[in-house]
Amino acid sequence: MQLYKYIFRVVTLNYKIALVILILNFCNFIFQSIIFLPLNKFSFILLFVGFTWCNAQETIAQDDLGTANAVDAEKIYLQFTGRAFNTSEIVWFRAIVMNAFDNSPTAISSVLHVELINPIDEQIVDSKLLKLENGTAESYIQLHPSYSEGKYLIRAYTAWNKNFGNDFIFSTYIDVFHFKRQEDRVNPIRDVTITKDLNNETISISSLLFPNELEDQNKIETILYLNWKDGKDSIEIKQKKEAPVFIEYNVPSDVNIINYTLKTERKSYSKSIIIDNNIGALDFFPEGGHLVNGIKSTVGFKYLNYKGKGEKVKGTIIDQDNNEVSTFESNHMGLGKTVVLPEAGKSYFGMIRLDDSSMYRHPIPAAKTQGMVMRIISRSH
Repeated sequence: MQLYKYIFRVVTLNYKIALVILILNFCNFIFQSIIFLPLNKFSFILLFVGFTWCNAQETIAQDDLGTANAVDAEKIYLQFTGRAFNTSEIVWFRAIVMNAFDNSPTAISSVLHVELINPIDEQIVDSKLLKLENGTAESYIQLHPSYSEGKYLIRAYTAWNKNFGNDFIFSTYIDVFHFKRQEDRVNPIRDVTITKDLNNETISISSLLFPNELEDQNKIETILYLNWKDGKDSIEIKQKKEAPVFIEYNVPSDVNIINYTLKTERKSYSKSIIIDNNIGALDFFPEGGHLVNGIKSTVGFKYLNYKGKGEKVKGTIIDQDNNEVSTFESNHMGLGKTVVLPEAGKSYFGMIRLDDSSMYRHPIPAAKTQGMVMRIISRSH
């Protein structure tokens, strides 16, 4: 690698020498051409040529510096045994640090920093200092049952690489879930439903709470604590007999994860709800532009996941009373259509249920009391 760098710098030096010789020859030509010009004109031209030459040298120096930075940087990779873990597991990984110039094992850094970052408050919950041998190291991160569920960021860097910006700092995400222990089999927070506002300003989260399943006593004092990145709140829960308690709460649309903790006098239960990677975007487009009261209409739809890409999805159309109106299923690009017979004054939603039993409701434009509906009919000749 040192030989390659030496050749690179020699070529660069020769290039600069050749450029200087060319500029000097050009100056000599100009001098001979204007030797009989008046002094003031000659001074102006000489000043212009000198300024141009200095500016060219500055540009070359800056370009040289940028190339040297890219050559001298390190590239970092972490290989994991998986991407999803529960809170009782160990995250094993192997680290590889190479020279950016020729992908050989680094000889610059001997220590690698690895950090595990919580998704809710973005605090470092675990860190490692690894000794690099021939550019590699192996280690692990022990997860803990107290960790909240969510997407944890793993970041790795060397002290040397911090000089080259974020492009040379390794970062990736792993999914962390709670291990289902015997005491976790109770589920007092159920039927979590997430509704995204049409104006994309708030997200509504509703759920059914069963405090008596957490602690089987009459008239127990129960509080629901809500916690997210930039805020927190608490709600006093009053349960009548064994009937579930319906709770609905609005959070800003930029909230990614919200943590629910249902706490009685002696017990507590926590549930983390991941919003950003699941909610996606489901938009509905009535044929003709609007739904009209009492007229059956074709409604097209488009689904984009959290990465902004279409994917296959299926679900049901429900009204405000959770009555099923129709079903829908898209193709692999997230496109499809369904049929709706709307009533004015009612709200309709497209409902998608995910593997974690969470339900996501996406509003459909409200029906107008009067209007016309246009329909395209394809007929073969």
